Amino acid sequence: MWRKDKTILTPEALARRAGGRRRHNSVRQLRALVRRMQVARLLLTGVRSPRQLAARLHVDTSTITRDLQVILYQQPGQCCPTCGRPFERQLPPGYRP
Repeated sequence: MWRKDKTILTPEALARRAGGRRRHNSVRQLRALVRRMQVARLLLTGVRSPRQLAARLHVDTSTITRDLQVILYQQPGQCCPTCGRPFERQLPPGYRP
């Protein structure tokens, strides 16, 4: 692989870079999973507005909207990655997508 200064990276350097990317992506995925669990918990306690959810979790409203889409539209038959129970197609009481 070439760098901007036209030097070639060694296979070891390439492996380190790839490992760093894998670690970074796995940390991002874990944070998203934990945030989605927090969103689900807040939905069950009565917080309904994406704006309120975003304020409580200190993220952008668009992030909460994407999380809600993932939570509410899971495929039947898939299992929760944390507890292993199958997902059900039930919306929280009073929630309208």
